[in-house]
Amino acid sequence: MTLRSGASENPVSGVVEAVPELRDLSMSVRTQIFAFLERKFEKLTRKLTDSRYEQCQRSDPLGINQNFASAVCRWVTQFPEQYRLGLLCAAISVSYIPEQEFDLLLDTAVEKLKAAVADKTGLYDNPSLDSHLSQRVVPYAVSEFRACDKVLRKIGVEGSRDDDKRPEKGMLDNFLKWMCGELFSVAEYGEQFDYFDRVNTEILKLIRGWLNMYVVLVEDCSFSGTRIHKDVGRLLRLNQVLFNSFSAQIRESGKQPPLVYLVLPFGTKEAWDSIDPLTAFTGERGKYYTNYDAIFGFTFDPTSSARTSIPDSLEEFTLLLPSTSLYSKLRDSLKYFHETHSHQHWTVDQAKSVDRPEKLAFGFAGGGWTIVTHTNCPNNSLPPLWYPLARSSESSIHALFPRLESRKTHVGSDFDVDDALDTIGKDSKGHLKKLFESLYADIL
Repeated sequence: MTLRSGASENPVSGVVEAVPELRDLSMSVRTQIFAFLERKFEKLTRKLTDSRYEQCQRSDPLGINQNFASAVCRWVTQFPEQYRLGLLCAAISVSYIPEQEFDLLLDTAVEKLKAAVADKTGLYDNPSLDSHLSQRVVPYAVSEFRACDKVLRKIGVEGSRDDDKRPEKGMLDNFLKWMCGELFSVAEYGEQFDYFDRVNTEILKLIRGWLNMYVVLVEDCSFSGTRIHKDVGRLLRLNQVLFNSFSAQIRESGKQPPLVYLVLPFGTKEAWDSIDPLTAFTGERGKYYTNYDAIFGFTFDPTSSARTSIPDSLEEFTLLLPSTSLYSKLRDSLKYFHETHSHQHWTVDQAKSVDRPEKLAFGFAGGGWTIVTHTNCPNNSLPPLWYPLARSSESSIHALFPRLESRKTHVGSDFDVDDALDTIGKDSKGHLKKLFESLYADIL
C-alpha cells in the first residue's frame, strides 16, 4: 500500500493524508491537527534520537530510530483505511522511556532500597550503609535485561553473574528450578538419593550464605504483576521451607534469616496490588515467608492505559475531533488487529489469564498500556505497537516497537516448580526435616 503523491516529502502530511477521517476535514482543522501531530512526533523523535529503541538497533525497517513521523507513516499505511485512525491513536499515545529517564527511576528505587535497609539496621551514614549493603547482596535478575546489572553497580556490587558472589547461577526462575529440584529429590528419597552428599553440601552453602543477607530481585518494570507474583511467590515459599522452622534458633544465635527485596524502576498500581507484601503474600497458615518488601521507583496510574478510555495524552486530539469517538476507533482497530494478526501469539495459558479472551486485543491481562521503554515494549502494551516480535519470522507486517520476549522459557520441561514446592512443603516422609536439623546443627 503506497502513500499519496508527496506524502514521503512530509511524513506528518503523509499521516494526515493516509487517514480518511483526517484527510476529509476542513483546512483549518487539518492545520490544527497537523500542528498537534508535529509536536507529538518531534517529541518522540527527539527521545528516540537520544536513546534508541534497542530492539531496532540491528533491524529497523520502519526507521523508528531515525524519524518517528516517517516510521508511523509507513506503519499505519500497512493497514486498511478504516482502522488507521485507531492505530494512529495507539502510536501517538506512546510514553517512551529513554535510558536517561529509566536510570533516574532506577536511582529512586535504589535510594528507597537503601532507606529500607537503613531502617532495619540503623546505618543511616551513607558510607557505612553502602559498604554494609554491597557486601550482603545476593542478586537475581527476574528477566534478561540490564536492570539488575545497573542496580548492582549503584550499590557497589561487582558483576551480577560473578559466580563468586553467590552459590547459585542464572536468573531467578533458573535458580528456583535448580534448588526446588534438589530439595524435591531429598524429600522423595532422603539419603538414598544418589547425589545426597552433593545436595547436602549445596543446601548447606545456600543457607549459610543467605543468613544476614539481602536477596535482591530486580526486574525492569511490571504492569500486571502476574509473572512477578508467581516467581516471587515461589521464592517466598522456598524460603519458608528453608528458614521458617528454625527462625527462633537463627535469631538466638545472633543471626537473621535473609531479607527479600523486589526492586523495580517503575510499575503500575495494578502490579503493586499484586505484589504488595502486606496483601499479596500473607499466605495460608504461614505458607509464605514474610521477610519481604517490594520497592517501586515510580508508579503509573491508569491514565496511561487505553483499557477503558483514550489516554490523557490524547486529550487535545479528542478536542480537535469532537464528533469522532477516538476510543471506539481505537477499540475497533485493536479488535481487527487481534483477529487478523496477534491472536496467534497468545498461548492457551495466557488466554486463560484474563476473564475474556478478547481482552487480549488490549495486550496481556487486557492492560492497554502505551508505555515503551528503551529496552523493550511490554506485552501488556497495545499489541499493534509490538507485534510481530523482534527476530520473528512473521513478515506480512512490521511492528512499530517490536518486542523481544524477556525471559527464557521452559516449555517442554517435565519439571514443575509448583508441584515440587507442594512436595517440599509437605515433607510427608520427614527427609527434609532430618536434613535441616543436621544442617542447622552445623551452622548454628
